[in-house]
Amino acid sequence: MPGPADHNQLGQEIQFDYIRVGPYVGLCFAYIFPSGSAVHQMFLAICLAGIAAAAASVYSPLTICYLPTVLAILLPLSARFFYQGQEVDVFIGIVILILAAALLTIAKQMHEAIKESLELRFENRDLLVSVSEQKRIAENLLKEIHHRVKKALRCYVWVTSICSVLRMGSVFGIGYRPGGTPDARYRPFSDGPWVV
Repeated sequence: MPGPADHNQLGQEIQFDYIRVGPYVGLCFAYIFPSGSAVHQMFLAICLAGIAAAAASVYSPLTICYLPTVLAILLPLSARFFYQGQEVDVFIGIVILILAAALLTIAKQMHEAIKESLELRFENRDLLVSVSEQKRIAENLLKEIHHRVKKALRCYVWVTSICSVLRMGSVFGIGYRPGGTPDARYRPFSDGPWVV
């Protein structure tokens, strides 16, 4: 079973692969750059800008991944436009450098936001455990109160039913006469109902 050291090694290998892909993409497209067709040049520039923008957003959790990838894709493209030397090509090269700076700034802000979010999640984890424990205690207390109220209501019903039976018995002449003899307890009385 892989341990933490294996996970760290795998993470480092993935980071190295991400760093290695950027220069390959940038250098390959700079090499196959079509110097004779402005339409193909713009298409290539748009494709590489999209790849760099995707890399800046996807790799933003790790600075070591997005920084070299964006720079390795856009700097050779910009250099190739500067190398051509025409006014339009220099302008496109400047726009690509501005795009690179904007992507790096956005990726850095995303990196900071993700980092802060993860830190807050781990800080609030203890708070969540405490709130869950308090909720469990409150639920148990509510169950106990419910049980006691239910028990008290049963006692109340039992006492009232006994009182009503005693009253009904005295209405029908079957009651206990205060001060009477034990054998006269459950015998009907001829002189009327007794109040208990």
